[in-house]
Amino acid sequence: MLTQEPNKKLRFFKREFQQFYKTELRRGLTEAENVRKKFVKTFWVYIALTIADIIALILYFLLARYFYNIIGDNCFTAIALVLTFAPFALFALFLKMYSKYKCNINILVISKLITFFKNFKPENYRLHILPTDILNSWLFHDIENIKNDEYFSGTYKNSDICVSSSKVTKSGIYGAEWWFNGTMAMFGFNKIFPTPLIIRSKKFYWNNTMAKILLIYTPVILSLIIIFSIIFSYAVRSQPIEIAALALGCSLMFVPAIYYAFYLLGKIFKKYRTRTTHVSSKYLEITPEFNKNWNVYTYDKKSAIDFLTPQLAEKLVKIQKLMPFTPIDCSRFEDKFIIAVYSRRFFGTTPFFIPLTSYRNLYNQALRMYMLFDLLEEISAL
Repeated sequence: MLTQEPNKKLRFFKREFQQFYKTELRRGLTEAENVRKKFVKTFWVYIALTIADIIALILYFLLARYFYNIIGDNCFTAIALVLTFAPFALFALFLKMYSKYKCNINILVISKLITFFKNFKPENYRLHILPTDILNSWLFHDIENIKNDEYFSGTYKNSDICVSSSKVTKSGIYGAEWWFNGTMAMFGFNKIFPTPLIIRSKKFYWNNTMAKILLIYTPVILSLIIIFSIIFSYAVRSQPIEIAALALGCSLMFVPAIYYAFYLLGKIFKKYRTRTTHVSSKYLEITPEFNKNWNVYTYDKKSAIDFLTPQLAEKLVKIQKLMPFTPIDCSRFEDKFIIAVYSRRFFGTTPFFIPLTSYRNLYNQALRMYMLFDLLEEISAL
């Protein structure tokens, strides 16, 4: 249970944030909100172009079939291909624009929110999440590439903090896979911790990129096969339903077979590195609620018990409750502490249909910042 003191602090935080939102934050996000509205208009333009393309494809097919009888010609095939794949090109272009928009808006919103915390002082040169830090944290192994898009960095009550959107990937025979794709916060202290400590989430995280891609794009590929089967079956004067069914059946067998073939080849030829994610097999019991979410690994049991106090465990549990279905891993090493949240939505902006000035969404983001600073303060006091 939460004690009365944290509840009092949280009520004070909420009251102060409401005042900050009314007097500064809402007005400060006016420019960003105008950018969002323009982007929504751009989105509807892409939707209109996609619908127009689909209608043009249907009309083109009907005219070619029943008025000009040119189905099967090379010219017909080329135009049909262009019209069919144009929506996917538009979608790819929109995704690129959306990625840039989201990155810029995230930085702008967070830069406004962070001014609410008076004890935070932005100092970009103090602390950054480096590849060596992620390797030394022992949270991941077999790493090939690390990419960080920093949200903010600086000091909070004489302790360093850096928060970024991070992606930790490895390379396999069947393409890149990510170990981690989410939000990472690192605290820096003026003391050295005696031994490494790993706090590993018990929640499931699917990090197989290839399987995700197949799951997302297989229906799209199958629909394209069916569409072209129907179109070209008319060209050879065959029954479209029979050809579509045959194409669908072959695809359902072919796509998983290709994936599992690459998967097995990857298992056979992959060179595993010796680095392990578990520092030790010693398991620690902290509190019942903490134990539901995490396993703890360390060389030094006494040091871990001294570090993982009930107060610290409670603060980690509260952060977990903000995103109850998302794995959260932690690592204490050298003079640093890393908390890795397996979701970019931890500090992500709202969907672009929701106003950026929405109080509820801004409060949720500010609450997550407050929880991180509260955790930092607790660790620095140990």
